[in-house]
Amino acid sequence: MHELWTFTDRLPPFAQVVLWAALVLVTLLWIGLPFAVFGIKRRLERIRRTLEETNRLLETLGESRAPPPESEERPSNPLTIDYE
Repeated sequence: MHELWTFTDRLPPFAQVVLWAALVLVTLLWIGLPFAVFGIKRRLERIRRTLEETNRLLETLGESRAPPPESEERPSNPLTIDYE
């Protein structure tokens, strides 16, 4: 740690202020990191539950609908273009 103090003593005063401000900012962000991670985990869990509910509703909707009627004449390629 003594080397850090001697390094900062050789810097101009403005650079010392910028360096210490950056160190304080990184320290505060590092302290707040766990809270941000747990906040995101709660949101992701809520999104996951909503997606599961949506998938369940879509499955029940798909089961309740009748399949579309099959037409007797179904072209193999409905869109053909003759370039000649």
